[in-house]
Amino acid sequence: MEYQSNIRLKYRPYFTDCIQWNEDGQMAICLENQVHIITPLITGMSASKDHYIHTGFKLPPLEKDQSYEIIVDPKEIQTSYLMTEGFRCANWSPIGISQTKGCFLVVVTTKHRVLVYQSSKENPSTGNWELYMDMTDDLKRHAIDHDHPTRINPHHVLYASWSNRLIPDPIATKPAFLALSNKAGDIVLWSYTNQLQYLTTFTPHTSFINLLAWTSWAKLTTDDDMTDDDNQTSCTDGTLALSSVRVQVTVDERETQLSDVQVKTEFVWFADKTSITTLIKIHDRLETGGRDIRIAISKGVVAEFLWLVLEEDGALKVKRDWASYDLTHSAIGLSGGDWLDDGVFRCYTTEGEGVTIKLDEVGDVKDDEASSLVMNHRLETMFGQQWMDDQMDVEEDNVVAAADAMPYIFGASDAPNHIWTACYFAMRPLVDIHYRVESDEHCNLSFMVQKERGTEMEHFLKELDRYVNDRGFFFVRSVRGIVRETLEYLIEDNKVDDLITWIKHLSICLKIEPKLDHACIPRAIYSEPSNIAARILINTELELKDYTPREFDSEFNPLVEEAKMLVQSTFVANILNYVLELSDDEFSQFTEQDITVLLLLSDSSFVSNTETNLVLPLSLKVYERLQTTFPNLNLEQVIQFAKDYSQGDDADVIKQQKREICPVCDKHIQIFSDKLMGVCQAGHFWQLCAITKRVLYTPVVRACVACGSKSLEPTQDKSLTNTILKSCDKCIQCGNAFIVQ
Repeated sequence: MEYQSNIRLKYRPYFTDCIQWNEDGQMAICLENQVHIITPLITGMSASKDHYIHTGFKLPPLEKDQSYEIIVDPKEIQTSYLMTEGFRCANWSPIGISQTKGCFLVVVTTKHRVLVYQSSKENPSTGNWELYMDMTDDLKRHAIDHDHPTRINPHHVLYASWSNRLIPDPIATKPAFLALSNKAGDIVLWSYTNQLQYLTTFTPHTSFINLLAWTSWAKLTTDDDMTDDDNQTSCTDGTLALSSVRVQVTVDERETQLSDVQVKTEFVWFADKTSITTLIKIHDRLETGGRDIRIAISKGVVAEFLWLVLEEDGALKVKRDWASYDLTHSAIGLSGGDWLDDGVFRCYTTEGEGVTIKLDEVGDVKDDEASSLVMNHRLETMFGQQWMDDQMDVEEDNVVAAADAMPYIFGASDAPNHIWTACYFAMRPLVDIHYRVESDEHCNLSFMVQKERGTEMEHFLKELDRYVNDRGFFFVRSVRGIVRETLEYLIEDNKVDDLITWIKHLSICLKIEPKLDHACIPRAIYSEPSNIAARILINTELELKDYTPREFDSEFNPLVEEAKMLVQSTFVANILNYVLELSDDEFSQFTEQDITVLLLLSDSSFVSNTETNLVLPLSLKVYERLQTTFPNLNLEQVIQFAKDYSQGDDADVIKQQKREICPVCDKHIQIFSDKLMGVCQAGHFWQLCAITKRVLYTPVVRACVACGSKSLEPTQDKSLTNTILKSCDKCIQCGNAFIVQ
């Protein structure tokens, strides 16, 4: 990625820290006139296709105010209404909560509108975005009165930030909170499970709140159902507040319910320092049982660090009070930064310097000179290359071509796994040729790799083992984001040795024997280590579809085919095992559709040549139990075939069975063995449901956002078919989300 050409954009951001990554590996660059959404693609050095998808969206038109009023009090003049509407901030939600099972992007404009966007429901892969909700009027309705003096329209929103998801159970719905700040010093809390709902409003400040940040959620041991999160806010009067948000969480049939939301402002700092906070970054491990919270902020030319501890009862204690680090080479302050782990903070000054700051065991701060030196070498290389490119684009007699330049960083942010850093900057000539600073100057989005090439394979293989053994991986993580970021590192200038090593390590994980589990179908299908490894391989194939040259195909393609057969056989085996564990009374209640689905799934284990050791014995048992319970099915020939079957035998007996009827002409449908397609005797072609193997007879279906496989949509009927469809709310092939189309 670092060898590819920079992405050139116009205009500056309204705030620093203008780059935000989401868990899918997409970037939002919030500039004063446009929000750019960049999705990296893995294309290779010799590919003709662009190495990214670049999209954005337009603001919906403002409603024209027909009333005119002469303003005589200067305090009532709103400067934001004297200029063209632009963008103040744009922040991502966690993955998987939008209607398209991706991320929401909440946008606050300079006219204080709050707009929530999501990727297109019709085809998320195109990169198009659509407006989900305009919250502006709702926020005005929920405005509260104040005892302290406020400016005109105190409900006007200045900033918005999403919390992490609440995950009481990986397979249950996962709510997230949205916090919005306003001119009066309020925080307005909303929750999202299936729709945005207003929760409460509290007031940690008495003036404009310009920044918000969240910690992760932590389960309080004093109450098994109570979960705590902490909200950090910055005010333009210089103060900084920390507020706790507690909520009661219960789970009923995979639905997470929220109640009893409690908020409390725990701390207020810097009442005697009027410098405005321009950056807040929080690091913790609360979701994995940790109790430490580390906070980094930028106030002017000083970076401040705080170390807190969350006690078992939810009380917050200061372990190390604010420690200062002077940015001696900066006159403006930080423009971006990220925590790498518990004690390392990597940041960037507006003037283009990289600084790595370490916190020791007692919370004291110091510069990690060795790491900072490496960072600045990478930055200088990036800046130098960009200035050379800029000089090639200007005319020979232009004074800029003869001048030197200095960088100006508007924002820098690490990708979710800290392998890559995206940097948005401009190169400014030292010769002053402008009457004013021009806001329409060309700026550049560039990338730096933060891990030394060829030296980090052991780290990536350990991470792979961690993913494969995380039974909640496909329920709580974004496999596309992880695979995308990792592959960009493994493939260097068309060198694929590291990629092949990574793929071979996955192939070892495919050999882990999957275990059947009739108690919980979703966990049985998506949580087995071998199936997690298989779906990571399938997602790798999807991410590499545009990559050329493909010198690794001879080793890669057979493994992908093995992975696809493994996930199919595990899926069918678990469904058949679940059915066989049902009581005779439950089994006898199957509808005609349920019986057809069971026959199609049992047939598929013979037709598609899946693993015999796992599926075929179960298929035989299902045939026999169906024949015993429903004698009119006449399955004697099929049962005898299944008893005599050996791997490699011709499956004509199964293929000749007439399971499905064409919805158009009532002719029987012949199913292709290698694809989810069928054709009737009259020549009507039909797509098949990837889960039930039935004909997609309705135009309303679910489609995978990544591989495009389709499934029937569940109904409200209490049938085996609906139980299977509801349990499989992710693609059984690649593990990504289904959306209704």
